[in-house]
Amino acid sequence: MKQIILSIILVVGALAGRAQSEGDKVLGRWVNEQKTSKIEFVREGDRYVGKLVWMAEANDASGKPKTDRNNPDAGKRNQPLVGSTLISGLSYASGKWTGGKLYLPKRGMYANCSLTIVNGQLHISASKGMFSETKIWSREP
Repeated sequence: MKQIILSIILVVGALAGRAQSEGDKVLGRWVNEQKTSKIEFVREGDRYVGKLVWMAEANDASGKPKTDRNNPDAGKRNQPLVGSTLISGLSYASGKWTGGKLYLPKRGMYANCSLTIVNGQLHISASKGMFSETKIWSREP
């Protein structure tokens, strides 16, 4: 009986480890289609988040870092965009990261988002109300 229980524990552990490693495929840096931004995905506990780590034009005309001036939270409007979390709350299951929130700094709004990796490219789908859009990003070389 102990051998059966041990076998079950080992099988469940192996499956859990496989799902976790599959979900970790999103980790690392991704570049947008225009090559003007990079997001780095990291794991925080059992969730995945994407942080803006680079912008082609990270500074304003006066040479100061661009800030999150459209943020609905007035206390965050002076924070630099580079370093901010743009995607949060993603969980992984069945080849897809779902349940996330995408922050759009240009509009100062949030949208629901999900991710898939297709042929090595990251498909970021965002939706707000009846509107949805998918962007395709590439892994940083």
